[in-house]
Amino acid sequence: MAELERRFPLVATADMHIGSPTDQHFTLGEWEALFAEMGRKGNVITIAGDLTQDGKMNEADAVARMFEQAQVPVLVTLGNHDRRSTNIRKFKAKITEPHNVYLLDDTQYYLYKEGPPEEEAVHGFIGMLGVGGGFGHSTVARGQGYDNTVYLSHMEPHARALGHRIHHSPAAKNTLILHYPPFPSHRVYEQGYNPPPLEDITDQYGDKVERILHGHFHDDKAAHETVGGKEVRNVSKDNLMAAQPDNAPFVVIFSRLSGYERFAYQQPSLVYDRVTA
Repeated sequence: MAELERRFPLVATADMHIGSPTDQHFTLGEWEALFAEMGRKGNVITIAGDLTQDGKMNEADAVARMFEQAQVPVLVTLGNHDRRSTNIRKFKAKITEPHNVYLLDDTQYYLYKEGPPEEEAVHGFIGMLGVGGGFGHSTVARGQGYDNTVYLSHMEPHARALGHRIHHSPAAKNTLILHYPPFPSHRVYEQGYNPPPLEDITDQYGDKVERILHGHFHDDKAAHETVGGKEVRNVSKDNLMAAQPDNAPFVVIFSRLSGYERFAYQQPSLVYDRVTA
C-alpha cells in the first residue's frame, strides 16, 4: 500500500493586544468572527503571546469569548503584556475556561495517530512564555542596557524547561510557539533590552523541531532561519497584515504528515480527528 500523506493546516497569529487604546484594527465582535473563520481554515490555532494589552480581567474575558468561536483547539502562550496581570493565576483560569483552549506555558499538546499502535505521537506543540528570548551566555554582552545577570537568572529556568520538553517530547517533530524570537540580532530592535538567543536550545534539539513561530516584533520580516536551519516565522498580527494582500491578521501554515490516514488530538475531555487531504 502506498504511504499516505496528509496536509495538516494550522492557523497562527500573535500580538492581538486586546484592550489596547491605540490598536483599533478590529472590534471585539470582528475578532470573534475572525476566530470562527480561523477555526474553519485550520485544525488548530496557535497564538504566540500578547493576547491582551495589560493582562486585565475584562481583557481576559473578551479573549475567552473569542476562543469559544473557534471550535478547534486554541494553543496559547503568554506574552510580556499578558504578564502585566496583577493576578496571573486568575488571568490564566479565565482565558482557559473554554474547553478548546490549552496554555502551552503549563502543558504540551500532541497530535496522535488514531488507532493502534497506541500512544504514537505524530506531532507536538511546545511553548514558552514571554519572560525572555532564551539564554546563551556566550552571546550576551554583560553590562549593556538591561542588567543581564538578573535577566538571565529570571528567565533561564524557563528556557531550560523548554529544552527539556523538546527532548522528552514523544513526537518526532514539534512546532515551537514562543513569544520572543530566537535570535541575538533582535537585540538591536529594543533599546536598553538584551534578550539572549534561544538558538542554543532550538538547534540543540533541532532534529525534533520542525518550525518555530514567534511574535513580539510587530514590523519585522516574516521568515528567518536559525543557524541550524530551522524555519522561524514571525506571526505577529501587524506583521502579517502588512505582508498579506488581504490584510489578514493570521496565516495558514501546512505540515505534511506521512503514513497515517487519520489523526486524533488527545487531551482530557477533548478529541478531534479532522484532517485535510
